[in-house]
Amino acid sequence: MTLLIGAAASAGPACAQSAAAEGQKLAFDRGKGNCLTCHEIKGGDLPGTIGPPLKDIKTKYPDRNELVAILSDETKRNPLTVMLRSDEIVF
Repeated sequence: MTLLIGAAASAGPACAQSAAAEGQKLAFDRGKGNCLTCHEIKGGDLPGTIGPPLKDIKTKYPDRNELVAILSDETKRNPLTVMLRSDEIVF
């Protein structure tokens, strides 16, 4: 997921939309990103309720580095988290 965020930030609007679509595809894939297991995401089927809804992300995390840190390894901020590290996600 970190790679997709980096690609979206450094490219123009068309590339950012493409990266966002790829990110959504990964988030909805139960065998890869698997975000829907714990989070509600607009357009996703059978979301979980363990994590917060994934909406208004730019508003919640205006500092992109904070979001990247969460996706990379949330255990650094919250040692008790159940969120997977990016290296535990199958790409």
